[in-house]
Amino acid sequence: MEDNVLNPQFFSEDIFPTSQDYQRIGRAIGENNKQILVILSSAQYEVNDFAALLHKILASVKLNHESDVLIFALTSNVPFSLIHLAETHNCQKAVIFGVTLQQLGIHKLLTKYQVTPIGDLDVVISDGFQDLETDISKKLKMALWKALQTLVDIS
Repeated sequence: MEDNVLNPQFFSEDIFPTSQDYQRIGRAIGENNKQILVILSSAQYEVNDFAALLHKILASVKLNHESDVLIFALTSNVPFSLIHLAETHNCQKAVIFGVTLQQLGIHKLLTKYQVTPIGDLDVVISDGFQDLETDISKKLKMALWKALQTLVDIS
């Protein structure tokens, strides 16, 4: 093989290794009827106040946390492919709460609280629940709500 980095066979392994053993890095909850993936850390979801906040956030855009979305609660910090996870669970949209882009296998900058297409997946990146909960001005929650309205096509 010649030394040409444009040749797809040049790299014999992934440049950014990621885990695709999803059962090892998290647990999935929900029926995913509207093909929306919600990713957060398991530690965030296990705090009752934060779980209640997530349910309120989803309800504010007419989404049910049990039937409409697939909540993927990360139990590990191992990087993985957001795109592959979404494809595996037939998701067309994703909302990420407080998880780093590197952990999601995304290696470009994304602006928080904006719908951003990544391939065929529309993504909204949000701060974690701790930051949302302590935001006295409610600017973060308002920005999230507007982004989610755009994501789920309601107004």
